[in-house]
Amino acid sequence: MPLDHLQPVIDEDDTRAMLVEFARLRTTDATIYLRNGSINCINGIIGMTFSCVGAHYIDHKTFFEKPETFATPDHEETVPVASCI
Repeated sequence: MPLDHLQPVIDEDDTRAMLVEFARLRTTDATIYLRNGSINCINGIIGMTFSCVGAHYIDHKTFFEKPETFATPDHEETVPVASCI
């Protein structure tokens, strides 16, 4: 079945921004870090697996709307990444 009718909901600029964020999440903390991440450009879902917890799936819009959800060196506390679906 041809998939020509499917159009990506994530453009190249957003993909680049996600990859930059993945790199940050990979190196933010030596104990809790991003082990792997995936981007589904067609349905807009981002999959992430961290060193300490299971897999998380989040919509790409939510990923950009809630950067405070992820720990950074500037933040003392870590908030859960997303609910598992």
